[in-house]
Amino acid sequence: MNAEAARPQQPDSPQTDAACDRWFETYRDGPVQTRWTSVPLQAGDVAPSPKLIDARTDQTVTLDRYWANGPALVIFWRHFGCGCGRERAARLIKEMNLYRPLKAKVIMICQGEPERAQTYLQANLIPDDVVVLVDANEEVYRAFDITDCGPIEVLFDAPDEYLKRDLDAGQSLAKERKASGMPLVDNAWLLPAEFVITENGLIAYAYRHQFCENWIDPRVHVAAIRTARGDFDTN
Repeated sequence: MNAEAARPQQPDSPQTDAACDRWFETYRDGPVQTRWTSVPLQAGDVAPSPKLIDARTDQTVTLDRYWANGPALVIFWRHFGCGCGRERAARLIKEMNLYRPLKAKVIMICQGEPERAQTYLQANLIPDDVVVLVDANEEVYRAFDITDCGPIEVLFDAPDEYLKRDLDAGQSLAKERKASGMPLVDNAWLLPAEFVITENGLIAYAYRHQFCENWIDPRVHVAAIRTARGDFDTN
């Protein structure tokens, strides 16, 4: 196990224990919202701006404050126990060198509570200039029309008992991961998504992952941010 993975991903706390229970409950019950019943938010639509808690300051903020002075990249994270989140963190660290010169605010929205988020940020070296907001009830995920996936999208390379959501296999995996310091927590099925929002609050680009490791090429975000800024070569 590498040094990054060996760092505790969640604090030893009742909140983590409750989040572990929630992971198993969602694993057991299966995904709930796997399809849209109407057209989801897309480019040109007004971005929702609910109130959220800033994990670094514990203050309540409205989402639109982060695109009031320029475009923002809003990244909806998988749960803190998913390996794809650690890879996304490593990618984001490198990508920030592309986004900073464009003066784009980068916002990470995640499940959980501030204490659990802070432990995860430290474990995965999330840069200090990334705003981290927590959405424990998934209200903002749903407001942005982010859906659940199923075993196919997150357990595609796992043994068949996981694809069938075998309960003994799920309990065994949860116990193993908790002992390793990387507990499985929160909603097992909620997918990631990434949006670029313009200064006037419109969605410039919407990218919803089709499976947990369905990474976007950061150059697409750069093009969307530049377009939102009107930052084109006039020569």
